[in-house]
Amino acid sequence: MGVAAAAGVVAAVGVGVVVAVHGDEGGGSADVGVVSPLPRHAPAAGVEAGGEAARARQQRAVAEGVRSRTVEVAASRLPEHPDAGQSGQCLASMYGDPQPTASGEIFDPTQLTAAHPTLPFHTMVEVTNTATGRSVTVRINDRGPYVAGRCLDLSTAAFSAIASLDQGVVRVSWRVVG
Repeated sequence: MGVAAAAGVVAAVGVGVVVAVHGDEGGGSADVGVVSPLPRHAPAAGVEAGGEAARARQQRAVAEGVRSRTVEVAASRLPEHPDAGQSGQCLASMYGDPQPTASGEIFDPTQLTAAHPTLPFHTMVEVTNTATGRSVTVRINDRGPYVAGRCLDLSTAAFSAIASLDQGVVRVSWRVVG
C-alpha cells in the first residue's frame, strides 16, 4: 500500500510526533507536527488504583495455600512452640487494619488472633484482662506491637472478648496454652 493510499490516516509515534498523510494515488503531502508525548507513568490498562489488584492476588494465593520462599525460610528459622505455661504480664492493645501479617496470612479482625514480638506463629495464648478476669484464647499470627510496654496486639474480636473497644489498651496477663 502506497503512502497516498493511506489518505487521512494519522499515526502517533511514541516520541510524540504525529504524521498526517493527505492526497491521492498521484501524490500527496505530509504534515508533521509535534504533540506532547504520552505520560511516562500512566497506569496500565486494567490496573486498579490503591493496590487492590495486588491485594486480591495475595488473598487468592493465601486461599490456595501458596507461600513465598521468604516466608518458608523465615518460618523454618523459628523456634518450636514454647513450653505450655510460659507466661507474662503487659499492656495489650487492639488493631484492626486488614493487611498482610508477618506470618503471611491476611489479617482478619474478626478472628481470635494476636501479634507478639517473639512467640512462634500459631502458638495458642490465653489472654486475661487483669481488671475484669475476662479471658480469651488467641493464635499468634503476627509480630508487634512496636510500642514500649506493650507485648500483645489483639484483633478486634479478641480485644472485644476481654474489654470494651473504646478502652483501646488494657493490662493483661498471658499464658501459652499450646
